[in-house]
Amino acid sequence: MFRLVPRQNRGGLLFAIAAAAMSIFSTEPTIEAANIGVLPTIPAVREWIPSRGVFDLPPHPRVVFWGAPALRDVAEVLADDLRELAGIRADLVAGPRPGPGDVFLAVDPHLNLGSEAYQLEIGSYVRITARAERGIFYGTRTLLQLLHQSRQLPAGRVRDWPRYPERGLMLDVARKFISPGSIKDVVRELAYFKLNYLHLRLSDNEGFRIESNSHPEIVSEQHLTKDEVRGIIEFANRYHVIVVPEIDMPGHMGAALAPHPELQLRNALGQPAQDKLDVTNPAALRFAHEILDELIALFPGPYWHAGADEYMPLAEYPLYPSLREYAQAKYGPVSDPKDAVLDFINWVDQVVRTHGKTLRVWNDELGGGRAARPNPSIIVEWWTNFSPLSDPAPPGPRKLRCQERRGPLAGNRPQTPGHCPEDLGVTSAVLPGVHEQIGKSGPRAGRAHIWEACHRGCLASWGRQAEDSRAAVTTGDR
Repeated sequence: MFRLVPRQNRGGLLFAIAAAAMSIFSTEPTIEAANIGVLPTIPAVREWIPSRGVFDLPPHPRVVFWGAPALRDVAEVLADDLRELAGIRADLVAGPRPGPGDVFLAVDPHLNLGSEAYQLEIGSYVRITARAERGIFYGTRTLLQLLHQSRQLPAGRVRDWPRYPERGLMLDVARKFISPGSIKDVVRELAYFKLNYLHLRLSDNEGFRIESNSHPEIVSEQHLTKDEVRGIIEFANRYHVIVVPEIDMPGHMGAALAPHPELQLRNALGQPAQDKLDVTNPAALRFAHEILDELIALFPGPYWHAGADEYMPLAEYPLYPSLREYAQAKYGPVSDPKDAVLDFINWVDQVVRTHGKTLRVWNDELGGGRAARPNPSIIVEWWTNFSPLSDPAPPGPRKLRCQERRGPLAGNRPQTPGHCPEDLGVTSAVLPGVHEQIGKSGPRAGRAHIWEACHRGCLASWGRQAEDSRAAVTTGDR
């Protein structure tokens, strides 16, 4: 019996990815399963129609590609991964006529499937077609998983497409530095399971882990250079994984503010909060602006994550009267201290939008406030259960609806109804799908966040209720 064991278990991280995917899609990955009509892949394919016969991959196969210049990159990645994963050396050939034993990649603009969908046909040769390059890439991931288990494949046809446009993982590089090589390994593993989104948390109290020319004094000894970041992004592009950076502000800034105590928020006694940026200080805003302008330009993707979480519990705001004074000076006497923080988040959003990107933030500081409202263009990500001190309540199961789906969608988080993101003034939200604990406890300490997302008012749908309490989503119609 061959079992799917993707490469090496990298310190538990790969186990977390695989375990989460298995808990979602509930497959028992064995080649023998194909004999009873189930292909052993993670995630499970949408449609599998078996037929008679088998395909035997020759000792030295060809990967033939045709129909789009970009398919050469897909073919090269497949050849590289076949060599590393299974010791199979393949030749690359451009042409429209495959032969027995070949793997044939071709764009078919008339295929009635989505942009990430593909069709995989196994006969005397393997044929992967899709309307776009990305779909063909995901078809090669299915093929790679099958060949990892056996070089003899059952004949048949696969048609497959994702349920969610965003399927991702977060790495906290700030609390514990992760080398560029290890990050690239994770990118390859994400693509193996058809995940397409890598969130890199680059700053926190424990470290500022990315090179900065405008403020070199804040950079930790262990950090990613800009050239290393460019290399990670280039590598991720080959594997169709988008890289989204997070520089957390105005909280979680202990490392960045250590050389700048003059920019730290102070209480009524003049005592500094070492991890909090003083959002009322023009010099602090200039400092944040310089960091944002420099680093946003390094990342070509459409998103910038500003964290914006855990600035302080609501009960602590009266200790910092400067926040109330700032808010009332700008918004009038009706405002409260939380308006100063919401004002800062909106200011960051304006900076991010000048770079042509969309801001993403965590949810827990968006509650409260009497005058300021989060800009509706901001994408909000839920990572907490409801907290009566500062968190807005995540949407309850009865309000988790997608525009293209009908009826309530059940999930095991949250347990009680709350408010929809529209109540906060935002039109887009991401809720965690599956959390797998792989390190010490804490909101994100050592934790891999794997989530599903719908955007522009199409909130997260969680599928059927998970039987395992560790998983917030299970397969239904994916």
